[in-house]
Amino acid sequence: MTTGLALVWGASVTALHAQTYPQLANSDMEVWDNAGTSNQEPQHWSSFKTADCTLGSFICGLAQNQQVERSTDVRPGSTGTYSARIFSTNPIGSTIANGNLTTGIIRMGSATPADAANFNYTKRNDANFNAPINEKPDSIVFWVKYQPGNNSTTNQARMRAVLHDDSDYRDPGGALANEVGNATINFTRTHNGTSYVWQRFSVPFNYSLGQASVPKYMLVTFTTNMNPGGGANNDQVWVDDVRLVYNPKLITGTVSPLSHYVSASQTSAVSVPFTLTGPAGSIPAGNVVTAELSDASGSFAAPVSIGTLATTTSGTISAVIPAGTAAGTGYRIRVRTSTPSIIAADNGTNITIQNISVAVAPNASQSLLVGIAGTTLTATETPAGTAREWKYSTTPGGSYVSFSPAETGTTYTPLFASAGTYYIVCESNILGTTYTSNEIQVTASSVTLNTGAITGSPFLFSTSAPAASVNVPYTVTGGAFLAGNVFTAELSDASGSFASPVNIGTTAATGSGTISATIPPATAAGTGYRIRVVASNPALSGGDNGSDLVVDQFNNSIAPAAAQTIEVGSPGTALTVTASQSATQEWRYATISGGPYTPFAPGETGTSYTPQFAALGTYFVVAASENTYGDEVLSNEVQVTVVNATTITTTTLSNNTFYISPSAAEQTTVSFTSNVIFNSGNVFTAELSDASGSFAAPLNIGSVTSDLVTPITATIPNSLPDGNGYKIRVVSSDPAITGSIATDSAEVINFALTNAPPESQNLTVNQSGTMLTATSTHPAATIVWGLRENNVFTPFSPAVTGSTYTPVFPAVGNYAVRSRAINQWNDTLESENVWIYVTQGSGLEENANGTVTLYQSAGQLYIDLTAAAFTAPDLSLTDMSGKVLLVKRLQGKAQNMLPADVRPGVYAFRIYEGQNSISGKILLK
Repeated sequence: MTTGLALVWGASVTALHAQTYPQLANSDMEVWDNAGTSNQEPQHWSSFKTADCTLGSFICGLAQNQQVERSTDVRPGSTGTYSARIFSTNPIGSTIANGNLTTGIIRMGSATPADAANFNYTKRNDANFNAPINEKPDSIVFWVKYQPGNNSTTNQARMRAVLHDDSDYRDPGGALANEVGNATINFTRTHNGTSYVWQRFSVPFNYSLGQASVPKYMLVTFTTNMNPGGGANNDQVWVDDVRLVYNPKLITGTVSPLSHYVSASQTSAVSVPFTLTGPAGSIPAGNVVTAELSDASGSFAAPVSIGTLATTTSGTISAVIPAGTAAGTGYRIRVRTSTPSIIAADNGTNITIQNISVAVAPNASQSLLVGIAGTTLTATETPAGTAREWKYSTTPGGSYVSFSPAETGTTYTPLFASAGTYYIVCESNILGTTYTSNEIQVTASSVTLNTGAITGSPFLFSTSAPAASVNVPYTVTGGAFLAGNVFTAELSDASGSFASPVNIGTTAATGSGTISATIPPATAAGTGYRIRVVASNPALSGGDNGSDLVVDQFNNSIAPAAAQTIEVGSPGTALTVTASQSATQEWRYATISGGPYTPFAPGETGTSYTPQFAALGTYFVVAASENTYGDEVLSNEVQVTVVNATTITTTTLSNNTFYISPSAAEQTTVSFTSNVIFNSGNVFTAELSDASGSFAAPLNIGSVTSDLVTPITATIPNSLPDGNGYKIRVVSSDPAITGSIATDSAEVINFALTNAPPESQNLTVNQSGTMLTATSTHPAATIVWGLRENNVFTPFSPAVTGSTYTPVFPAVGNYAVRSRAINQWNDTLESENVWIYVTQGSGLEENANGTVTLYQSAGQLYIDLTAAAFTAPDLSLTDMSGKVLLVKRLQGKAQNMLPADVRPGVYAFRIYEGQNSISGKILLK
């Protein structure tokens, strides 16, 4: 392969066609290098002989064999002498080496034909192996004769031409990023049923897949089989007369301007440039280029011709947008040629066409009152006018006269001093021409409208409540409204404003009446609503009903709303629910703000509820109110924080009088209340004060381990002194709380026994003395009477029991009478002695027999027994009431002296020993 210049077709014969259209060099296969040798190749084409082999000299030597040769077999009608015959071989075993002819160079990188290391590529740095093409041909045309070595009817040879950018593009394996376009065809044998023949192929270039845009080179490959290593040995393809075909091109240029104004009589000029190119002679003389206008959506289904230019080259058409063209923003313009017939793409940018006009809005007729402004009219000019004036007429269609003073702005608000019907227009000067707008009818009248009183307030609503029916009376004075008038009852907002009124009812009438209206159930709650009536023809708003109306949307609230902190089990501050409508109530609670809420159990359904909870925590209390429609609303939340209580209240004792003796086991049940949450392991203890009620040193009289309030069985100690001021309380350990003191006092009564009267008695034999009464502090005690002798109590025999005993003795003597009590615990207690002195009954004699002498001297009592027969007698001294003041053992046969520590007076004495006694009286000073 040798270097040479690429052939160029289409060199221009005029300045118009100065552009060139490149062709592949030696595309007719007429020029050969090394012709007639085994190294022959067509110039500017290469095969395996000049391949770039990287397989080593041995393999390359085998592979770089001749697989192309000059042939005199040419296509029919050829002006040349030669073609190129490409043929396959099997140089290494049974492996088929496809015949391969390319404008680039063959890379032999693998002995395996299908390996990706084998490809053709453009070698930019070597002019022998590249084909510069810097234009985009429409197609590639070539002649081939394909004869498979095995005469297969299914094997396919291939031609592939890739137009690519400035890169060493390879095929196969080239990147789309480097590809501009390609033309590819696989074809079977060219056989006419009798013999192999030449066949012409025309393959269009596909520019839709390539990602490069600037063409630099074309890599063309002819191969005996479309699959590397495919086909059979001695597959043959003859190639001749390869041509690139370039068709004429027409491009619509940038249209100017892109915005136009037209009217029914006025057009708009537009400049439409275009580019027309093609090979010499492809655009003949007499060709006409036509500019076409689409419809407003850009469609050329029915294009409008807006200008022409007879030319064979590029140019600009001075086109005209026709008068009466509809307004739109999506117009496009394109160009087309007559010979050949080519339609270019449109200009690519939307064109806006606007109709010159003056439009007054709103265009609805107005009915208004004399002296009251109507709805403002606005004139919209397309394009903006340089001047304008509003005018009116009393007949439709004019003639129109100016207002006084003249109205020349873009807006005008109708206002008339006289009743009548007026027709208003705006006349605008646009682009030097006066245009008249549409006509607006305005009717002025002098009627008045008033809204009457409304009944039925308050209006009660909820989710299921129906709309509220209300009659809205109104009066019309000063005439009547026009035909077609509609009176509308309008509801204000809650503040009485009619800035955005709500239509609640209408009636078609011209005079006074009543509108049956309906207040929507979704109307917001409020106390300042008003209703008014407005008319439509003419437009007039009557005054409102004159007093506030109340709309109630079912709601409720509870008070006081302040958060509460209460002790567990203790009541808080009572809550009261107030519902805006008649309703039933249910109180509920949640442990999370916002619910869900749970009804109390048992249910709380009154209008008030006093919070009380048995568990610690934070609760959110609401009231659910249900009205007559079955709709329910929830009130505001009241937070109730339940903390542990701190109070133990000692209540009652099962008994509060305790009888004490050594064997006693007096018990009582101590009851108490508390709403404290006690912890596991808590101990309740009953404590007893001292007799004065002081707990300075309390006694533990019973306890129980429990976290629940449990009565305590208390045992009263047997060592307590008497008293009726004892108190009992309960204390806990976890938490440590000292409870209140029980309200009832406890009394402690020790076991005691007394005889009355206690004074000694002087009796004669068989004389009944004063009855003695034994009193025990324990009411259930059993009483037994007897004598105390030799420090031993001896019951009377026969036994004397009961609380009383009358002393009587049959013999002279001194008797120590006692009572004995036995209580319910079998504890025994004896009383003090009551002395009974029994004599023969002769009376008392002073100094009887002269054997005993008693006298007082110097505060001493002297008893002289030296002459008496007593051995060791006893002396008893008794006052005149019978009270024994002294009992003393004396020494017989001796002078006895005793202190006389008594008050002055007469005393009875008795000296006795066994059955012998001496009695008498003595005056002590």
